[in-house]
Amino acid sequence: MRKFLFLAFLLVIFIPSIAVGQASLTGYGSVNHIAFKSIPKIPAPNQLIQLSVESYSTNLNKMMIVWYLDGEEIESGYGVKSIQFRTGETGTKQIVKVLIKKLGNVIMEKTHYISPADVNIIFESDTYTPPFYRGKTLPSHQTRVKIIAIPNFIDSNNKKVDQDNIMYSWRINGWFNQDQSGVGKNVYIYDGPLVSRPVEVEVTAEDIDSNLVAKKTETLYLIEPEIIFYEKNPIYGTIFERAISDKANLNGVEIEISGAPYFFDISNTQNINFRWSADGNEVSNGVEKSIVLRRTDGNPGNIEIGLEIENFDKILQYTKSNFSLFYEEIFDLDFSF
Repeated sequence: MRKFLFLAFLLVIFIPSIAVGQASLTGYGSVNHIAFKSIPKIPAPNQLIQLSVESYSTNLNKMMIVWYLDGEEIESGYGVKSIQFRTGETGTKQIVKVLIKKLGNVIMEKTHYISPADVNIIFESDTYTPPFYRGKTLPSHQTRVKIIAIPNFIDSNNKKVDQDNIMYSWRINGWFNQDQSGVGKNVYIYDGPLVSRPVEVEVTAEDIDSNLVAKKTETLYLIEPEIIFYEKNPIYGTIFERAISDKANLNGVEIEISGAPYFFDISNTQNINFRWSADGNEVSNGVEKSIVLRRTDGNPGNIEIGLEIENFDKILQYTKSNFSLFYEEIFDLDFSF
């Protein structure tokens, strides 16, 4: 009987306290029961973003929600769970505060900080372009591409963060590459495969000493190599500033034509084969970048000049092109050679 009374006494004491404990799990007064969600997850500078608040313990649709941005109220109302605004410049810091109210009383509040940073991606290739070429070398099939991340991180002291203090995470077509990721690894080496398709490159850069983070995604397109024809002058050399398109004129007795293998990998020149043809007949030994064309008489006419360039080591690096060479009737010239 005494044991029963003692047990009843314990139940009377502990049952109310268990009920109070359950009541405290409703989330009132606790910031741990609300969370922010940002779209995009990693905002860039001067970007329009959507910031939402979520709770798994409280029905926010019935709550008065008040939003502040840098101390100024920008939105409020029942069930207003998201706002849109534009981020600041690189190096700025925005403070977003949300208050959850019920019956006029603040039951939850939380603060979110946004410090936008930026990172860019550039592609570099060792493919061929002639001297003084004004454009950039472009990656073609089966070539090696150097992918470089250039971060623009400004810390709280308004100083630029050293890129060697940043951790880089690289993904190629969605696959994370652990070997080429890490602190200070802002360069990724990509070797083009045999099957060439557009390549999605993603890098996430994070300052190891702060919460600065940025993400960038670019698409790498591998192009077809091409041939550009130029006249090679015996005095001035190859005239790169004047390309031959679909036709050229032979005004004298002979002309030398050079074929430039744009965007080929020529790291091993022994693997590059040049096959010149005249009206479909092969007229070269496969190693000469240029060909000399000489008239045998003064009669007018034209001839089709073709060139095929092939990299024996990389089968996708192949292209061909041609142009028409016209020559008018001329007199009193020596055609002997």
